[in-house]
Amino acid sequence: MPFIHIQSLPVSESHFSLNRILPAVSHDFSTALEMSQDFITVTWQFYPPNSYCVGGRVSPSQPKHTHPVLIEVFAPDFNSPEKIETMLTVVANSVAAHASIDVKNIFASFRPARAGQVFSNGVVEYW
Repeated sequence: MPFIHIQSLPVSESHFSLNRILPAVSHDFSTALEMSQDFITVTWQFYPPNSYCVGGRVSPSQPKHTHPVLIEVFAPDFNSPEKIETMLTVVANSVAAHASIDVKNIFASFRPARAGQVFSNGVVEYW
């Protein structure tokens, strides 16, 4: 853990490659937070075309300046506010850099995983 979940409309740029982007985001997060990549999971899911409405408008693909790319960082609740701020900043900047997305068109949030409320490795986890 942590899990980084990214969602957007389909990206139409030819240089866009999840095979390149996801490991790069994992690496950047790992380096900045001084944690092994073994504990980091990164996913990217696409909304179907025209299924994401912002300001009353839908779009068939990811626009440059609307329909923010949504990022959720799901990590243990023992992280300090400063560390959470670092996580959000690092992941937003990494996605922006590696996916060629304007960082101003990214919305990132943190969701705490509470001890005793996570099942992993065959057991309910406590920290």
